[in-house]
Amino acid sequence: PYMIPKQLWRYKFATELYPMADRREFGAWFLAIATDDENAVVSEKSEALNTYASELITDLILGNKSLDDLPEYQQELESLGLTEYLNVMQARRDRIVGND
Repeated sequence: PYMIPKQLWRYKFATELYPMADRREFGAWFLAIATDDENAVVSEKSEALNTYASELITDLILGNKSLDDLPEYQQELESLGLTEYLNVMQARRDRIVGND
């Protein structure tokens, strides 16, 4: 029972106080809610991109890889789907910017 006022406030916020809440996600970025196709791209690409980036940063810090080979690392990221991932994120941002 003690949660009812809290839930009612959230409902009021989402429907009355902030009418665009159903079209935005809250987080580091304010982005439009992803479509099913966009969710598929993000879920398919994000794990591989995050893993590669984390390993690359670690190798660069430890000296196992050189910054001189940066174009090679960029090509590897692109082969993992960086361009598609960025296109989805840009489209989500553009939908919000266009709605303001």
